[in-house]
Amino acid sequence: MDGNISFGDGVIDLGEYIAVLATEYKLLNEQNQDVTATANEPYHALNALDRLDLFWERYFNPYLSTGSANGFLVRDDYNIIRNNQKKSALELFCCFT
Repeated sequence: MDGNISFGDGVIDLGEYIAVLATEYKLLNEQNQDVTATANEPYHALNALDRLDLFWERYFNPYLSTGSANGFLVRDDYNIIRNNQKKSALELFCCFT
C-alpha cells in the first residue's frame, strides 16, 4: 500500500449497487422477510445520482443558478468534495474523462 486512495467510475458502481438492491428486495420479499431497510436504500442511491447530474453543469458554468437533470453528469465528486475548492472547467474535464 502506498497510502493513496484509488477508485474508478462511481456511476457504474452506483448502477451495480441499485441492481443488487433490487435483487435483495426480491429475495427478501419472496421469503416474507422485512424489506423496509432495502426499500429505503434506492432513495439514497438515486439522490446520489441526482447530485452528480445537477452538480456538473453548475461547476462547468458557474453562472448557472441550478443544474439540469439531463444525464450530463460527473463520474464522481469525491475529489471535488474532498478538496473543497473550485477548479477550472478544463481541470475538471481532464480529471473526469
